[in-house]
Amino acid sequence: MKKLTSLFLALVLCIGLTVPALATGEQYKELKISTMTDSIITFEAAYKTNTTINIIYGEEPLEQNVQLIVVKPGSKITVKTIGGDETFYDAFAIVYEEEYGCYCDSGAVVELYSGTAEEIFCFESDTLLMMPDFEYFIKLGEGAAAAPTFTDVKADEYYAVPVAWAVKKSITDGTSDTTFSPNVTCSNAQILTFMWRAAGSPESTAANPFTNLTGSEYYAKAAVWAYENGMVSGTSFDADKDCTRSMTVEYFWKQAGSPTTTVSDMFTDVAAGSSYAQAVAWAVENGITDGTSDTTFSPADTCTRGQIVTFLYRALA
Repeated sequence: MKKLTSLFLALVLCIGLTVPALATGEQYKELKISTMTDSIITFEAAYKTNTTINIIYGEEPLEQNVQLIVVKPGSKITVKTIGGDETFYDAFAIVYEEEYGCYCDSGAVVELYSGTAEEIFCFESDTLLMMPDFEYFIKLGEGAAAAPTFTDVKADEYYAVPVAWAVKKSITDGTSDTTFSPNVTCSNAQILTFMWRAAGSPESTAANPFTNLTGSEYYAKAAVWAYENGMVSGTSFDADKDCTRSMTVEYFWKQAGSPTTTVSDMFTDVAAGSSYAQAVAWAVENGITDGTSDTTFSPADTCTRGQIVTFLYRALA
């Protein structure tokens, strides 16, 4: 999944929706729908119902009838082409905002791949997915496992949704049962472990090049994976080194294959010849992060746990 913007999403500011309960005589069953991109989405267990939503354009509400697909928790969803090949489908994520008491545009496009309902609805239990043609909204039914509630992650913080996403994806968890510690500085070991888990925790074929790692450390496999992918080098791994903004964007850029990117003179503190200049330009271009001001990037500033999961969410969600 990747964060994108569109003219449509810029127009849709807020959506209020009442989700009907499973009506008497209604039951979960296999449901197939065809999409505008000629894909077939198959819900192993779902039901379809009509409901009304209030869409707010600026300050003018617009009431519209839509079809809502309610998916049974734990059931499978598959996305295939008409020919039967695995594919994906872009839907818009609409996240419930407590402050406004309604569902609002999250600014993200969700690439809907085959998987379980919980894997696909990885933001929060009351996220909606909206089909681009407005024909359907998709909702996870009742009974889904709730995301952990951290006392130090308020719903209106910029990292609230990324934290919930990262925990549900098993990229990281809390520093205790009730805390996430979003403002604690992220270490080199932590960011690479987060990235490795987000990539699916792949097993490396390379031998361990680091003489100071026994292989029993929680970050050992992530460090070797990073070495194998050209993200780190050398024979000693500095696990406790603070993660900086320049390190972070370099890691993401290298994982993406170090794509050639035009370096601009937007930031006065990023020299065109620096090792991270292309990485900074690439990260800004792809909406992963931007400057700390209109003219500065602050490459030496350290990154917190909240910032790192937010960068990951913007890159992958």
